[in-house]
Formats: sequence, C-alpha cells, structure tokens
Amino acid sequence: MLYAIEDKKRDGRVFLLGSIHVGQEASYPLDPTIEEAFALSEGLAVEVDITSLSPEQSMDMMGAMMFGEDESLSAMLEPVVWQKLASTLEPMGLPVEALDKMRPWAVAMMAVELQLMAKGFLPDHGIDRYFLDRAHADAAKTVTALETVELQMGVFGNMSTEAQLLMLRESLEEDPVAMVTDVWKRWLLGDADGIYTNMVAPQPEDGEAGVEIHAALFDARHLGMVRGIEGLMNQGGTWFVVVGAGHLVGNAGLVAMLAERGAKTTQLDSGGLPKKLKKTKKKKKKKKAA
Repeated sequence: MLYAIEDKKRDGRVFLLGSIHVGQEASYPLDPTIEEAFALSEGLAVEVDITSLSPEQSMDMMGAMMFGEDESLSAMLEPVVWQKLASTLEPMGLPVEALDKMRPWAVAMMAVELQLMAKGFLPDHGIDRYFLDRAHADAAKTVTALETVELQMGVFGNMSTEAQLLMLRESLEEDPVAMVTDVWKRWLLGDADGIYTNMVAPQPEDGEAGVEIHAALFDARHLGMVRGIEGLMNQGGTWFVVVGAGHLVGNAGLVAMLAERGAKTTQLDSGGLPKKLKKTKKKKKKKKAA
C-alpha cells in the first residue's frame, strides 16, 4: 500500500503509505520498498503527531469524549446493548460504570482498542507510530501533520447520535481482531480494492447512519489531506506521507483525487524501489528578501 506521487506542476515528490494504526512487533521491519522510501525522504507527514500532544491537547481530547452533566450512556442505550458492553469490557478490567459519562463514539473506539490489545495488536506498533518514532529520532528529518487534534475530535463529535450508536453496536457485534488481521493481509498484498470493500465502503444494512460515518471519517477530510500533500510537493524535496490505509482507496480516496488533479500515482511493488525513484529531489531554495 505504497504509492509514488509525482506532478509536473510541482517540484517535490511524495511517497504515500497507507497505515494500519495497530500492529504487532513481529511486523517490522517492513518491506524494503517502504524502508528505502522512508530513508530517501527528508520529512515525514502524518494525520496527527500522536507522540507530541501537549497537555492542553490531551485535556481537550478527553473533554471531547465526555457527555455534559445531564447526559449518560446508560440512559441512551437499550439494556441489552448496555449488558453486552459490560460483558465485553469488564473481563478486561474496565467496569462499565466508568464509561457512563463517555460519548458513544469514544466508547466504541475504546472497546475496539481493548479487544485488539488483548490479542497483541497495539497502537505502539501501528505503522504511523513506527515511522513517527524513527523520524523524531533522526534530527535530519522534519515531522509535520496534515490535520489537527481539534479537527479529528470534531469529526466524531459532530456525528449524529444514530451514527455514534451504530459505531458502538458494531464495536461489540463484530470481531475487530479478525478485521485487523484481514486488513494486514490485504495491506501486505497491496489489495486496495479489498481494503475498500471490506473496511471502508458503507454497508447497505447500516442505512443512512453508515453513510454518515463514511462521509465523516473519510470523504469530508480528503480535500484537506490532498491540499496538504500538494503543499509538501510545492516545497520540493522528497516526503514520506503516512495516513490510514482507508484514506487511500476507492474513487473518492486520496490516490484517485490526486490523479484527478493531475498527479501521476504509481503503486509500488515489493522488494525495493525502482532505480528511477532513488534519485533525490532537491528542495526549492527560498528567495532572499529584497
């Protein structure tokens, strides 16, 4: 799931990699094509730099996850869903009462993460985290973000109650371990169509709430990401961009959008970079002020 992005109108080049946000230690190092592309790049761009959040940003994130005084999750859920939540999370050491003041989308994400962690899929071994840690340890590499924490929190917070409740129900009814295992297999094969169909595309049975979730998580964010990528290419040099794999795929994904805007997009094979892509791109020199 690695693409070379080039555009005759712009001086720079981007290697665009689809990330899976959780993984296992045994997944690394990655294929030589990916490792060579990162080594060749002068900077790394991610959705949000999760390793460099300020205390204020962390507090804002927690605040965005919480209900106001007069709302509670238990009052919103059907008793059978509340019981399912308890039976899923309490064996992992999380009393369901501790979640009562959290919004449904936040509980859904927590439920998925805890189920994955129990099987050894950790955020610390996610692909974006893998490259963030390496980039921050390399003084020669620049790290930048395509989005803000506030934007990402708003994506979830602005969803309707129906969409948030669908997220929560699916986090309890579906098997996140099976899903992530399948996505990793497809990712290793570069199966963009399979990732779109099985992970990204809204399912008919989910109705309007499913369409809303898809639009909020993906479509509404893509133009901003594309403009950010084009801005990096305008600077010149070579950039390594890592965003969730779901953002790359489909007719409204980043790869398709960049191609529609005039870029050449090439999905790369495993085993090492082609020779023509090993040539370095120089950054544009800043003009001196008159």
